[in-house]
Amino acid sequence: MILFTVPDSMIAPVWEEAKPYISDRIVGHCSGIYSSSIFSDTGGNKIYACSVHPLFAISSKEHSWKELSSVLFTIEGDETYLQTVVEIFRGSGNPVKMISAEHKIKYHAAAALSSNYMTALFYMAEQLLMECGFHEEEARKQLYALSKGNLDHILEQGCIGALTGPVERNDCETVQAHLDAMHPDMRDVYQKNAGYLIRIAEKKHPDRDYTRMRQICGGSYERP
Repeated sequence: MILFTVPDSMIAPVWEEAKPYISDRIVGHCSGIYSSSIFSDTGGNKIYACSVHPLFAISSKEHSWKELSSVLFTIEGDETYLQTVVEIFRGSGNPVKMISAEHKIKYHAAAALSSNYMTALFYMAEQLLMECGFHEEEARKQLYALSKGNLDHILEQGCIGALTGPVERNDCETVQAHLDAMHPDMRDVYQKNAGYLIRIAEKKHPDRDYTRMRQICGGSYERP
């Protein structure tokens, strides 16, 4: 088995250079967005393509591998040896999820939203606390505790059960005050996220009227 652990944009070019020298092998890559179909013209040389992606934020080439022992890997590819690839990772103690090639882009978007995009929201919150007089490390520590507690509740209760805050309470005055206090670029992000919070809140409280809240948040989010 040969894994092409190169940047996503380099998988196809590196494969084109390596292809003439490879036969009778399983080949794979670790991209979250590309499927195994990026390995073109595999049939004639008994090449069996797959993709294996760790659902994990890898921030360091030197240290992140130490945290991979329990990380979920999503796997798809040629069915000839797909179960063999699955067993390699299960044998290492990793949970495995089979995924279809057509779903990889949506899967990768979900991973980005829950990881990278959450970092952007955290950074915004950190900047607001620093404007209130918090030191950066202090802001980070306290917001981390708040965020971790909320993630624990989401894991235990689901998003609907864990939802709290002014949008869920239908506290229009507080939400408007937040918007008035923010920089314009933050305000746009806040409103768009609040639109999704309204969707969750309406599922939690189906008898509550969030019309005014929806107007404050831009009015573009219809009741589901």
